[in-house]
Amino acid sequence: MKILDQGKEWVTLFKPAGYHVHPPESGAFKVPRDKIVLYLARQALGEWVYPVHRLDAGTSGVLLMALSKEMASFLAGQFQRREVLKIYRAVVRGWVDENGKIEVPLESDSTQQM
Repeated sequence: MKILDQGKEWVTLFKPAGYHVHPPESGAFKVPRDKIVLYLARQALGEWVYPVHRLDAGTSGVLLMALSKEMASFLAGQFQRREVLKIYRAVVRGWVDENGKIEVPLESDSTQQM
């Protein structure tokens, strides 16, 4: 995890693939704290942080976290209303046919989620 930028009420972080945003809800699946961005961010910043959105464990990318409950609610609302521009990029291998359509089922990741 790496801190990319920080404002008075928010922080952006880079989450590597293999890290979880927060602990899994199921107690059956254990993840060490050093692989959970929420704990790492709180430790690095020395204050409580609130995830605004999440990325799947197998995905790397930029996370936005708030530094207060109020800001988390405000920012999460912007995501819900689709007022935030999100760009997804994927690295793939192989060839795509001319129409650019891929119809292959997703495989489960190590958490058994797609």
